[in-house]
Amino acid sequence: MWGVLFAIGFFIFIGIGYWWTGVLEKRRREVLIRLAQELGLELSWQLMPGDQNRFDRFVLSKKGYRRKSGICLTAETDQTRMTSFDFDFETGQGKNKEIAHFVFTMCIDSQLQAPQLSLRPSTWGARLAEFVVRRYIDFPEDPEFSKTVVL
Repeated sequence: MWGVLFAIGFFIFIGIGYWWTGVLEKRRREVLIRLAQELGLELSWQLMPGDQNRFDRFVLSKKGYRRKSGICLTAETDQTRMTSFDFDFETGQGKNKEIAHFVFTMCIDSQLQAPQLSLRPSTWGARLAEFVVRRYIDFPEDPEFSKTVVL
């Protein structure tokens, strides 16, 4: 008898938890919609196709599996478009499965002529390769940053 009551209580508790999670998500979305309207930003729940095509050029967009973009905020002028968005992907399987969460900002400017840059962790191999070809950017004002990453 007590086992049945415990099982029923457990399922009711789980159901209330799922319901409350949905309520919180709905509130979060409403706040985001209101905030985007106040700031004059365009809000979407995933990357627009044009932005997705631009993002697909980057190596990170092809890492892992079950890749998906999330909430996307966009500000645009005549020549500049700034898009910030969430991006998740999974690596590993089973008990080794990990979900990586990133927030990206893409800037598209018709007047900007910049080379393609990459930012990656600094390892001894990466440092050696960059030293040989002399194509890295060092920041003397922030040596800790320069030790940590290679740009």
